[in-house]
Order: sequence, then C-alpha cells, then structure tokens
Amino acid sequence: MKSGAGTTVTLAGTNTYTGGTFVDQGTLTLGATGQLGTGGIFINGGTLVQTALGVIPSQAVSVAGAGVLTLAGNNTITSLSFNNNGGTTAPNLSTTGGVLTIASGSITASSISPITTSVITAGTVDLNNVASPTITVNPISFNGQNISPLVPTLAITAAIQNSNNAISVTGGGNLQVGGQSTFSGGVNLAGGTNLTIAGNSTNSASGTPVTGPLGTGTLTIGTGSTLYAAAAQTVTNAVNITGNFSFDVTTATAANLTIGGFGTTTALPAGATTITVVAPQATGTLGGVVAGAGSSIVKAGLGVLALTNNTRSAAA
Repeated sequence: MKSGAGTTVTLAGTNTYTGGTFVDQGTLTLGATGQLGTGGIFINGGTLVQTALGVIPSQAVSVAGAGVLTLAGNNTITSLSFNNNGGTTAPNLSTTGGVLTIASGSITASSISPITTSVITAGTVDLNNVASPTITVNPISFNGQNISPLVPTLAITAAIQNSNNAISVTGGGNLQVGGQSTFSGGVNLAGGTNLTIAGNSTNSASGTPVTGPLGTGTLTIGTGSTLYAAAAQTVTNAVNITGNFSFDVTTATAANLTIGGFGTTTALPAGATTITVVAPQATGTLGGVVAGAGSSIVKAGLGVLALTNNTRSAAA
C-alpha cells in the first residue's frame, strides 16, 4: 500500500506479491525496470505512473476519488472500474504511446458527484473483440436518487477499437463519448440510459462514418433514453430507434445534435414514435433516410426536430 500525501515511491524491481497494489495518497512510480505484483490495482486518491517499459501484469483496475492512473505503452488489464466518490477532482486514466486492452471488454463507472466526471483520456482503448462488450454507467446518485442526469458519469475521449460486436451501454446513467473510434459493432444504448455526444464523425465519400465517437456501426437507441450535446455535433452512423426517446443539450446556448448521415438509414419501429426535443435551445436532427413500415413520428418538447434527408420515407 502506498500512502502519505506529497511523497513519491518508485518500484524498480520485479515484484511477485499477490495481494494487490493500493495507492491511497502521493505517487507510486513504476520504473522502467519495475514490475507490479498481482491481485488488483486500487487507486483511491493517489497517483500511479507507469514509466515506459515498466510491466503491469494483467489484473483488475479500480480508480476512485481523485485517483490518477497514467499508463505508458501497451498494457492489458482484465477489467476497469471508476468510483467518483466526491471532491473537486474525479478519477482519471490516461494512456500515452500505446493501447490499453481490457480483456473482458468491461468498463463500469459510478458517481455521487454532480460537478466532476471520471475520464479516460488520450491513447486507445481496445475491447478485445469479446462477444458482449459492456460499458455500465450508473446514475449520479445520492440517497438513491439520480441527482444530475445531464452530467456524464464517465467521459471517454480516447479512441475505442476492436469491437466487432455491439457495445452495450447500460446502467441508467450518462456516458459521454468523443474520440475518433474505429470499432465496427455499433452501440446498443439501453432503455433509460443516456448518451452525450462530444465529437463528430469523419466520413467516407459516400457519407458513412470512417471514425467517430460511435465508431462505424449502428446506434440503437433504447426506449426512454436521451441523447445530449453541448455544441453542434454530427454522427453519421446508421440509427435504429426502438421506441420513444429525447434530444437535449447541456448548455444554455443553442446546440444541434445530428444523428445519421446522407449515406445511412434511420429505422423506426412500427406505430407512432414520440421524439422529444426537451430544451428550447436544442435542435435534434435525423440526418439519414428515415424509414419504417407503418411508422410515424410524434414531435414533443420545446426544441426543434429536423429531418434533413430529402429522400426520407417516413411521415414526420
């Protein structure tokens, strides 16, 4: 266990302990000739810095409080979790000059803080092409109440790769994505779970995404979910709408979130689908060809709903 605020300890040897690595205060540096033990990595307010060539054996990683994990080069861990338990600084993980592979394809985030957001920044996250990759974002809650649905529980600005199967985003909280990801399996947004789009797709000549916050696959939107944006953002992925959902913004200024592009289809379920654009300064745009046998759109809310593809095939 590393404790003691303001102090730094460096590990330079090949360690074989199996009881886990705990960093509660100060900084633990893994030197270029060093190797951590096994049993899990638990960072609760302290900082763990990996020097290039330092070895971290595959194990579960948990970052809590104001904990910081800075990785160098390629690493593999079994799972990743965040617990933002308050304070002015949230858990932070960054990887530079390499790829972080999560063997289980599982990331979990919890929070009680409405003012800070756990973040995975820089580098690339590899989900190991598992059958059921999952990102669980629990609501920011206190005494069992969701106190801040507009604030993301977790923000991923790193690029995500290597997921040919759809990433399930679940838990009832809010996930923010903004990296130039290349995974092809798409995103399944569970009903009642929210998604903040914080980046734009880059597109092929045909208008389909090559990279972007949602990779290159289909965005499936669950019933009761909300899509948020803080600025004008466009993701050109194909879209599958399974039920009523909402657009909203996290800013007091006008913002337009566009989902779907010229070269993609936005599929509606049979019957009437209510799309609510919550805030008056919000615009929600369906940019793809809107299609669905026996489908219709009911627009609700104070904002603007736009259908901009002139070949759409569903009534609005």
